[in-house]
Amino acid sequence: MKALQLFSILGILVLSSCEGMFPFNDDITKADVYGTWRPVQYEQSGQVTEPDAEQRDDYIQFNEDKTFICQEKSVVVEGDWYFNGMDNSINIMSEEDPNNCIPLTVQSVDEEQMVYKMPTENGLGQIKITLVRQ
Repeated sequence: MKALQLFSILGILVLSSCEGMFPFNDDITKADVYGTWRPVQYEQSGQVTEPDAEQRDDYIQFNEDKTFICQEKSVVVEGDWYFNGMDNSINIMSEEDPNNCIPLTVQSVDEEQMVYKMPTENGLGQIKITLVRQ
């Protein structure tokens, strides 16, 4: 009987020391991404750029009711979003094309800044976007 108790204690110690070993991260929650975010930096294929004049007013707003509003180059898109805590992805679906789900993989988020990766427009690569909270 003591052996079973020892195994359960040992199991807890082993699992608690395996941080980063599992494919999910409980540090980021959907509440962390609520709000309005503006891009300040883009990185693609090693090239780092800042928003140009046409992109300066871009933003994405994640609402608590699981809707989003995004302005990209003066085009406004609205739709729904959900957060997947297993892989820290935000999946967005626009009202115009609800069957097309775009995954945004959140790498980090805090009170002031969020960094995520998303597929490029041609779908052949990824772009890393750094945003600041408004």
